[in-house]
Amino acid sequence: MKFRDLAPERRPREKAVSKGLGSLSDEELLALLLGKGTNGHNAVEVAHDLLDSFGGLKRLGSKPWRSYEGTPGVGMAKALSLGALCELSRRIALPDLGPKPKLDGESLFKRYHALFGDDPRERLALLELDQRGFLIKEELMYEGTASGVTLNPAEIVKELAQSGAASFYLIHNHPSGVAAPSEKETAATYRLKEECRKLDIAMRDHLIIGADGYFSFFEGR
Repeated sequence: MKFRDLAPERRPREKAVSKGLGSLSDEELLALLLGKGTNGHNAVEVAHDLLDSFGGLKRLGSKPWRSYEGTPGVGMAKALSLGALCELSRRIALPDLGPKPKLDGESLFKRYHALFGDDPRERLALLELDQRGFLIKEELMYEGTASGVTLNPAEIVKELAQSGAASFYLIHNHPSGVAAPSEKETAATYRLKEECRKLDIAMRDHLIIGADGYFSFFEGR
């Protein structure tokens, strides 16, 4: 069924204009983002199929954007738009770090546990600080796979040098939920710390985010 065959009060755009976005169901909100459906299925029906196949809005939002492409009517452009919206939603929900954030293992765990959520991939973030402890940049450096992410010390050193950072934190998640580091992660962490020490850039910590807690390489040491 096409949108023009729906009664005006059932069309998401008209309903949003007359009653507000809060009146729309999850399907209708997704349909607004999708804009158009596919042959024989309008955008509301495509949105229904998306929610049904992923098990609801929350589970949909936790998946990589590429996984949306398998739904009829959702090509790369629409999948990327939905993925961008989900990422923005996660970031909006987080408290602002502020110019000079108070950073410790517990506060970083809360922030990145919420940001990385149930993502099935490993992701690695870099927090860069200046000499006074003011935040220069918070950047997602890498998105890996379920089995790991490549920690490339040379690329991280280059990024820190270009931004003029005096110190930094590394944070990444383990989709398995187990926060213990691998031998490879441990070796790469201490190699990175040594390379940065030569440039007078302090590695404040490297945290691994698990399901119920975190592992810190340097906290309390």
